[in-house]
Amino acid sequence: MADGTANILVVEDDGELLEILTYVLEDAGHHVFGAGDGESALKIGRAESIDLVILDIAMAGMSGTAVGQALRDDPETASVLIAVHTGLPESDVRREFADYDLFLAKADDADALCAAIATLMGERRPTIPAAAAASTGSGDLHPA
Repeated sequence: MADGTANILVVEDDGELLEILTYVLEDAGHHVFGAGDGESALKIGRAESIDLVILDIAMAGMSGTAVGQALRDDPETASVLIAVHTGLPESDVRREFADYDLFLAKADDADALCAAIATLMGERRPTIPAAAAASTGSGDLHPA
């Protein structure tokens, strides 16, 4: 990501919105992976070198909160940045899943989305080596 581009996984069950977000982020120079459900998101997140996950919360099947928690619980994906992207109030999201890096309201425009992502990418989470994470015995690898 040294050149300002990032590998971004967009998890969104609304196909039209997934296409729009993919277009906007690719236009900003990022490499984008799309997932329409939680199970697909976890497969991609574990198979690819992802810098950022933009995560819809209210999805059918596996919820975004479950996806986010699964990413945090896996030492291989625990340090990925997570931006929740939802129409729900932030207080509701935080009650279910508080270990995210950025809250994005779905009403935000494309410029605001790109600016928020650029800011967040400058504040990457520290990577904890898998051996160190395993030795802590704690699921909380990243303090809020």
